[in-house]
Amino acid sequence: MGEAASGGVSPAKMGIGVAVLVLLNYVFTELMDDSGLHVLMLTASLPAGTNTSARAAFRARAELSGATLEDASEAGALRFELMEQRESKAFTALLVSRQQIGRSVLPTWLSSELDPVASTRRLRTYFPERAKWMPVAPSLEPGELGELGRVGLLVQQNTWTFSSAAAADAFRRGWSDLGYNALGEAGVVRCDLLGLEEVDGSAAASASLVTRKVFRDAAALKAHEQTEHYVRWQASLATLDETTAEAARMGESVMLDTLLPRSSAYPFRTRF
Repeated sequence: MGEAASGGVSPAKMGIGVAVLVLLNYVFTELMDDSGLHVLMLTASLPAGTNTSARAAFRARAELSGATLEDASEAGALRFELMEQRESKAFTALLVSRQQIGRSVLPTWLSSELDPVASTRRLRTYFPERAKWMPVAPSLEPGELGELGRVGLLVQQNTWTFSSAAAADAFRRGWSDLGYNALGEAGVVRCDLLGLEEVDGSAAASASLVTRKVFRDAAALKAHEQTEHYVRWQASLATLDETTAEAARMGESVMLDTLLPRSSAYPFRTRF
């Protein structure tokens, strides 16, 4: 009995070992640069013939429901975003989760009113790291005025296709340099990189990416495109693949205004 006890591992030591492994897994998957969260992006419109008043009522309903939707436990996702495309007036809903999620996690009022659905895309996050996809809860400093008004941020969303998976990988590596520098700009709120969810190692998915930049306004977008890091990144696109001049080709490009999460005009506060 004594020999077995001295040569074995006690339950307490085993428990400590398991706790350490769990902690290390959390550090490397949640806090480091590894991203890989699941994204559901759905684009839909209000029914044909919806008038201006009904569209305004829909926006107001989104605003009133915002407090619930921004709570990850209620929305069933880490993030919930609702945006309106400037040209088509279609709405884009984006949900980010640790596990694959379906349209059923969308609030009933949203899924019942948005019809028809134009597209549904399943994506994965590449940039930034997982911690940056968590909901943001800005707090006011002591004595600071409360949030006044609501403001819609400007989203620039582009879909890219590449001549090869290698070119897409090079694009992903270059995005980190652009992204971290861009997030240092006063007018840039987000600089995201998403990839299509691969099905059975689909080559088409590995050679397609979606970029999303969120700006305070159009002036911030213009200022961003004049920065040294943006010019450097633009120049790098032509050298992604030496075998073709079309290594990276931008396809669909849309501009959107944000509805959720909320952002206040003064003082400027955003939950993005």
